[in-house]
Amino acid sequence: MKLKASAFALTTAIMCGIVFFLAALWIMINIKSGFGTGETIIKLQRFFLGFDPNHIVGVIVGLFWAFVYSYVISYIFAVLYNALAGAQEAPSIQESKAEEKKE
Repeated sequence: MKLKASAFALTTAIMCGIVFFLAALWIMINIKSGFGTGETIIKLQRFFLGFDPNHIVGVIVGLFWAFVYSYVISYIFAVLYNALAGAQEAPSIQESKAEEKKE
């Protein structure tokens, strides 16, 4: 089965972006309620340039980077998958019906 690399990458990037945004909002709520920031936020700030859980603009910048990183990684994954799997196309419905008529 062949993956459409751009569609796969876009879907993955949207899902990762949503998960990152919700996690960042959770961190933002915990900071405002008095819980500590911890090592996780420091690591995220190193990985996602401009990410700041104290401001919504920083969260949106982190969302952008999460989208970009996940798009690129999943696009490369889909291309490699297609190359290694032989990129065999699944038979279409019309081809299947034509084969059934022959039998």
